[in-house]
Amino acid sequence: MKLSQVRLYSTLSRTKEEVQPLQEGVVRIYSCGPTVYRYVHVGNLRTFMLPDILRRSLEYLGYKTEQVMNVTDVGHLTDDTFDRGEDKMLVAARLENKSTEDIAAYYTGAFLDDIGKLNIRPAEHYPHATRYIGQMLELIEKLIDAGNAYEIEGTVYYDIASFPAYGRLSRNSAAKLMAGHRGEPDPLKRHPGDFTLWRAAGQNRLQTWPSQWGPGYPGWHIELADGEIGGQLLPHHRAGGARVRPARVSVSRPAGEVPDLAQLQHGRRGRGGPRLAAAARSSRGVVLAAGRR
Repeated sequence: MKLSQVRLYSTLSRTKEEVQPLQEGVVRIYSCGPTVYRYVHVGNLRTFMLPDILRRSLEYLGYKTEQVMNVTDVGHLTDDTFDRGEDKMLVAARLENKSTEDIAAYYTGAFLDDIGKLNIRPAEHYPHATRYIGQMLELIEKLIDAGNAYEIEGTVYYDIASFPAYGRLSRNSAAKLMAGHRGEPDPLKRHPGDFTLWRAAGQNRLQTWPSQWGPGYPGWHIELADGEIGGQLLPHHRAGGARVRPARVSVSRPAGEVPDLAQLQHGRRGRGGPRLAAAARSSRGVVLAAGRR
């Protein structure tokens, strides 16, 4: 049976492009999941509806789908835009006097219960970031060996100057970044736009893992950037619409090329323009393992 042609808007080319699945008739989708430190709000839930609507539409047209949605349970800082602040998981653990594992388990369950009430179908795979620390460390080592990352005092930074295509997806080049626009930049970075792949733990931190650079924990951008789920190597980070993240592209493709994947974005605004929640500062998106276009 000949399947209907599907065209989606590509953030990279800013045009509608035909989706050509790597496996005929099967579209694999990666979508951003929750950071499980609190209950999701209505703006979050709207985000999770998008991949479900996409899957249902594709299946209506005769395609089979498979979805991966990450669960962030470490490394999401309170000021993720500028790579600083406290880890949201640790803040929640302190406020509720629970372990980070208990916080993650409880709010993951609450998330699955909430999407069920909205008839959002669950994904086939929910990889937790803390279960893929080994893969993250291997990827960081590859980036250092390739000259794309550097270590200072136990913290590893991605060097955006080493990635010629940095900003191609977001249309925001390193030259346009304003150092110190919201607070002083990290003095250890070679460039203010460099971002953390692995952060030195410091003293008395609850969530830490050993590494060749000392005890620490992963940065948000590295989490599941290249995890193996269900025997399929899928891309594991997305870009947000209002804040498309070149970091995810550069980490996943250390050689400098832009990944050959379809990316679908959406925003988070209400009918009159205001965002649906004050906390909903970034838009979310989905990445299709759809192959060449």
